[in-house]
Amino acid sequence: MPDTVHMNLEVSPELYEILKNLANTSGSTMSGVFRKAIALMVIAADAKRNGQAIGVLNKKNKRLVREIVGI
Repeated sequence: MPDTVHMNLEVSPELYEILKNLANTSGSTMSGVFRKAIALMVIAADAKRNGQAIGVLNKKNKRLVREIVGI
């Protein structure tokens, strides 16, 4: 069994540009960005199932900057 599976994905031109820019700015590939996005979605789903939330913290003072909702 192969370690990866090839799949085709159709996205809008706007989403393609976002994906391409994220890959360029993070030093990754578009596939890498997609894998990280799926990993974050798994974390969000687990948090929701456990009655938790996910958010963005300020690194310096550990305060919540933004709660991520709707995922």
